[in-house]
Amino acid sequence: LDFLFLGLDQLVNTFQFIRAHREPELLGGFTIYLVVCDQGHQGAQSSFNALGDVASLTRLPVFCLNAVADVEEVVQREFFGTGVRIVAISQRQFGMDPLEMGLVDRSENLANFQYRSGEDVTVVSCNFALRQATTVVDELAGAGVTADLFHRNFVPSADWNPIRRSAKQTGRLLVLDDSRSYLKTADALLSEIAQESVDVRSRIFSRRDLCSADFGVTADLFDVQDEAVAWVLGGLR
Repeated sequence: LDFLFLGLDQLVNTFQFIRAHREPELLGGFTIYLVVCDQGHQGAQSSFNALGDVASLTRLPVFCLNAVADVEEVVQREFFGTGVRIVAISQRQFGMDPLEMGLVDRSENLANFQYRSGEDVTVVSCNFALRQATTVVDELAGAGVTADLFHRNFVPSADWNPIRRSAKQTGRLLVLDDSRSYLKTADALLSEIAQESVDVRSRIFSRRDLCSADFGVTADLFDVQDEAVAWVLGGLR
């Protein structure tokens, strides 16, 4: 427990003190590169994969690499830039074919990547759920339903404008978030939409309440695609 609190203190106290009392350009550039143990086979070690929580504590940008396009963009821009950032990959996706999709658009700060464009529903992936979100979009396309597909990185103070505009136009918002965190980054998006009194039907597919099995040695596949597709199609009937 002592080491746990010491680590948190280093993140939210020592590092913030250094950042507050030094000019950003004098800090140089530093990239923390993480391999997230999220297969489930590592037991309790696999129970923490919520990079959004890390970004919230440290106020550092955290980039979860999911597809070839965002790998290229993040590596080209962030690896050699000034400041500090965290770049993470998912061990669960080791051995899988790379996700190669054309990039429709991205925000300047690399918080929002758009991979598909459609009219019927807005689909957002957080953490390492882009592969599942892409499967959902492909299955919906087979049913004649088109979707805007976004991936959201954890960049502090980044706005949700591209995703919010899309959700207002489609009237449906589906979020897939595989992080094992009670509070989700996308909760802020749903809160903003609710405050604007916009009529958007929304649903987050994620895990909030964990059981003892989630902290044991069990495969973590995050199989929510069928349920997510059924939710979208059910709202269109």
